Amino acid sequence: MLQIKQLLINSITNIIIVVTSINVIVLLLSTIKYPYVNSDAAFYLMVGKNIIREGFLYYKDIFSPYTPLGIYIYSLPYYFTSNTEFMLQIILSLSFLVINSILFYKIVLKISDSSIFSVMMAIYFLLLNLEFGGTYVYLEPIAIFFVLLSLSILSNANLKYRILIAGLFLSFAILVKQYTILFLIPFLVIVSFANQSRKIKSALIFIIGVLSPLPCLIFYLLYFNIDIIQTINLFFGKNENFSNSYAGMDYNFMGLFQRIIVFLFYTPYFVVLFFVPSLIFIVRKN
Repeated sequence: MLQIKQLLINSITNIIIVVTSINVIVLLLSTIKYPYVNSDAAFYLMVGKNIIREGFLYYKDIFSPYTPLGIYIYSLPYYFTSNTEFMLQIILSLSFLVINSILFYKIVLKISDSSIFSVMMAIYFLLLNLEFGGTYVYLEPIAIFFVLLSLSILSNANLKYRILIAGLFLSFAILVKQYTILFLIPFLVIVSFANQSRKIKSALIFIIGVLSPLPCLIFYLLYFNIDIIQTINLFFGKNENFSNSYAGMDYNFMGLFQRIIVFLFYTPYFVVLFFVPSLIFIVRKN
């Protein structure tokens, strides 16, 4: 009876992994074959092109509500080609998604100590990213990369320099998209619990790592005579240079209705995807 039960669990596990992997591969290949750029991505690419080809300065010639690092990374292909297409940026974005799933696998493996469960969670993590905007160029894959890198370092952060580097990587995530600053408090909690004997000292080292790029940013602003108050306003998405238009779904009744429909459509699917492997993991453990 136990052998039949184990065989059934293994069969279900393998089917889920295969079906989800096929879904991921199809999404990756279709994205490369039929690349799509939404209005947000078009803005990132336009800004990156102007930085490389026109020599525009961020926060001076470009008024953007986004912190600059992600856009600078997406502008790198323009150094090597005069082509105005965005295929290299698409591949770069997808590469970050794949790398993120590998980092996520390693983090889950450390927590669960189950390679099968970790593989399943990594595949679902990649699928979620692809289903919700990952098929076009956007900043989140780069921000998530630095967040996961910081988290993976913190999971082994017994040495001071590792805590400092973890803080530095979180600062890079903030420089990609400022909303990742919300990870600061939970990461400080992780640092404190991981270093019981020196909680305050470890937390201070981590904060120093997070703040370490700040002198370079201040020097940049002062050197190019950029208004620091205006830059702070840009950081919080407030500036008189912005127009009333914005990217993404409209924040009106129809936009709200669309969001609700999308939420209702996808939620049961991903709830099942999460709870089935979790249940299998619990059963396998017992």
